[in-house]
Amino acid sequence: KEIVELVIPQIEVLTSYSLDDSPFMSPAKRDSSEIFQKEWENLVTEQINPALSKYAEYLQSDYLEKARTEGSVLALPNGNECYKAFIRSNTTTKKSGEEIFNLGLEIVNSNIKTIQKLGKNLYQSDDFAEIIYRIDTDSSLYFKSSDEILAYNNAILESAKAECEDWFDLMPSSDVTIKPYLPHEYGSGSYESGTENKPAYFRINLKDPEQQTYFDNEKLSFHEAYPGHHLQLGIERDIDGLHPIRELLGFQSYMEGWARYAEQLAEEMGLYNHKASLINRRAWPSRGMVIDPALHLNIWPKDSIINFMMASGMSESSANSLYRRSIVYPAQLTSYDVGGEEIKVLRKLSEQRLMESFDIKEFHNKVLENGSIPLSALRIQVEQWIDNKLTTTNAKNEYAN
Repeated sequence: KEIVELVIPQIEVLTSYSLDDSPFMSPAKRDSSEIFQKEWENLVTEQINPALSKYAEYLQSDYLEKARTEGSVLALPNGNECYKAFIRSNTTTKKSGEEIFNLGLEIVNSNIKTIQKLGKNLYQSDDFAEIIYRIDTDSSLYFKSSDEILAYNNAILESAKAECEDWFDLMPSSDVTIKPYLPHEYGSGSYESGTENKPAYFRINLKDPEQQTYFDNEKLSFHEAYPGHHLQLGIERDIDGLHPIRELLGFQSYMEGWARYAEQLAEEMGLYNHKASLINRRAWPSRGMVIDPALHLNIWPKDSIINFMMASGMSESSANSLYRRSIVYPAQLTSYDVGGEEIKVLRKLSEQRLMESFDIKEFHNKVLENGSIPLSALRIQVEQWIDNKLTTTNAKNEYAN
């Protein structure tokens, strides 16, 4: 029901625009044909807007009162099986909701202990809530102007790209360009993959600079550009011979998992300029693994979920947005850290079995060389690489002896 209550005014906003400002008029504005423009205008005024108004009226007068109040997918017929399918689809693993919930709690608690040590050094306090409060209220960590945000993001993007040369053999042939959101657009930051007709864009928000921090921008850049999404997706675009169906397929647990892994890798690479960034990047990760099954398996009530998110420094409005996101897209929030943790586990396995033969560039090659694939396939691929490398190394040692 709370989702329906949000959607109704969103639809009403779309129909309240003047014709010139309507987003549905965009195709007409991009075309030079007066005939097309006139026909498109008629389409918007006579079909699209009336249909939206009718839909909003239906939601308000009929659907809203019948909408369920329980957010869990278990409230739906076959909800338990449905949630298992959502998990399988989003994580490409056979993990249960309970397993993901417990693993998430374990990692969150481990992150809290690390944050306490970092906070003791930075703020002389090992109280988690106090540390989060301190980085959120430290005025020295906030930007002064939009120009400063743009300049800083350009600088860290270039330094990250340069440092990647020491950690990767594979690098994308294409580049990524910072493109701030336009005045009518909104977003906290995102990556737009390149095509044959346009470059890849790292989108950033230049609005309200006094409310933006260095640490949020650092983490975002490393997640979205180098060594995150652009490096991974740019390499995938360069792969020859991928089946055309790959244009239609993508595996969030792999893609978002790589970007989450990239946030940690950036710390190993020495890319973070602020100690507060090392705290911030640990405050939220893996909480999505907790809150999604907490909602859908009825482990926690809504208030507990919201409070758990806000404890990481998240605003109440952002926490509510993520709560609603879990309602409309079950298990999606789990994909980030299930994927990120799997890549970390595979790296640790490689380091333990290969020991002095382990090479970080080779490992990254193996993870990235086939583009986005299910985590189950990635594990098979990495384990086979380890076995083959050990066989080759052992054969060389026997020959040398």
